[in-house]
Amino acid sequence: MRRHILTGLTMVALAIAGNVRAKTTGATDIDPDALAVLKQATDTIKNAKAFSFRARTARDRLATNGQLLTYFQDSRITVSRPDKLRVDVDGEHHDVVFLFNAGAATLFQPKQELYTSLSAPKTIDQMLATLEKIGIVFPTSNLFRSDPYPSLIDGLETAYVVGKVNMFGKEFVHLAFTEADADWQLWVELGDKPLPRRFEIVYKKDPGSPRIAADLSDWDLSANPAPDLFTFHKPAGAHQIELLKTIEEK
Repeated sequence: MRRHILTGLTMVALAIAGNVRAKTTGATDIDPDALAVLKQATDTIKNAKAFSFRARTARDRLATNGQLLTYFQDSRITVSRPDKLRVDVDGEHHDVVFLFNAGAATLFQPKQELYTSLSAPKTIDQMLATLEKIGIVFPTSNLFRSDPYPSLIDGLETAYVVGKVNMFGKEFVHLAFTEADADWQLWVELGDKPLPRRFEIVYKKDPGSPRIAADLSDWDLSANPAPDLFTFHKPAGAHQIELLKTIEEK
């Protein structure tokens, strides 16, 4: 069993990290219409070489007295495939910037001027897999991948279309899915380029069955970010703090 030593900016990492979704095999009740809508929405993202969007997230965490507390964060995500990612997080307790540029990854806490540098593979897909091994998973990380669809259908036990709904003057398809350890829902906005606009996940085997929900907005599928956007420029007073001593220690 691997041991992961977390020091320094551990709480910063937790501010952006999500639970790793468990996988299982053996689909039992899969509606192909649900998968078709899911694929249309993820193909829209897959076909964008660079894109950005906003995620307003509410996440439950279990307090020491057993009560579920809800924490909010507002994130701005910019992706330039295959090897650049920036996530700006405005959270209740931490503002965090994550930058990834072709193998160079940095977590930066602007207000405290603390940062840590991580060694990572050169592509976004490989980098996400490396971070997942040490328990750092962005709530919307599936959407950063070169092809989001396979990671979303892996381990599905059920999938079905709840129906079409009209909200805020727009039409959405409401989808529902189950896995061994989680139930999740997705709302997809229809149109020429279908897009996911909201998701909810319930981790049903975790204590208290915590929930995470995110509204996805401000999609820009033709973004043209400057390469410098993904590079960490160390402020004069910033201090480097060790977050991960090693990810391979047994």
